[in-house]
Amino acid sequence: MKKFILIFGIMIAAIGFTACNREPDFRMLENASPETSAMALYCFDGENTNVKWLFDKEEEKRIIAEINELKTKSVPESTAADIKIPCYGINICDKEGYEIWLTYSDGLWLLKDGSMYKAEYDLKSLYDDAPETHTNSFKGGIYMLNAGIMKEYDMAYYEKADDFVNIRSDITMTVTKVEGNTVYLKLENNSDDDFSYSESFSLQKEIDGSWYRMPDRLSNYVFNSILIRLPAHESVEQKCDITKFGELGKGHYRIEKEGLLADFYIR
Repeated sequence: MKKFILIFGIMIAAIGFTACNREPDFRMLENASPETSAMALYCFDGENTNVKWLFDKEEEKRIIAEINELKTKSVPESTAADIKIPCYGINICDKEGYEIWLTYSDGLWLLKDGSMYKAEYDLKSLYDDAPETHTNSFKGGIYMLNAGIMKEYDMAYYEKADDFVNIRSDITMTVTKVEGNTVYLKLENNSDDDFSYSESFSLQKEIDGSWYRMPDRLSNYVFNSILIRLPAHESVEQKCDITKFGELGKGHYRIEKEGLLADFYIR
């Protein structure tokens, strides 16, 4: 009898120890700040990315509480390949103004850092029932939350680039070198007038003979809103940080800025 009691006591202690030391459920919206940020609900239907904005703070708090109470289970990041279209998403900022991105489909959650969790939630009904008071609609999946990650699994998250040539024959732009996440451009003004350009640019990739604009991999990455003057018959070097597009991999790429194109390879 004493032996039985001893074994039973050890079992109870082990269960208690496991319960106390198991990893707690991950609260996906723990840092969300409805007091300082509106919530956006996303839906990508395969053709358009549609957004509904919520400005009801109590409704935002209710949604945040529901999602934070989900019993989440961490799954491999490669599970992102199982996210199907249509998919849904939530975007809200924390108190520091940094965006929180959640993409959801069939019980799978993708966070903007690439981590994946499993937890069932009816985000479709939440999106469908949201008011149509404040909405936006964008063509294609490049505008969907976490498109920069999902592009690795589905071409729907790229945007077909327009076929065009450089708008100016007297302004040239070439890539001089690529080092790490920095692309070095040389802008040459061969005209008799000053030329103005900004820091902003987009990145495109050639896939099966066609060019596609790549979605951003990172949020809270902004360009300085300034114009830079390039005097007539002068040239300048500009550094383009491509970190925000994530790991590019081998391929043929080109930078587009101010209606000018410059291509390069990553081998």
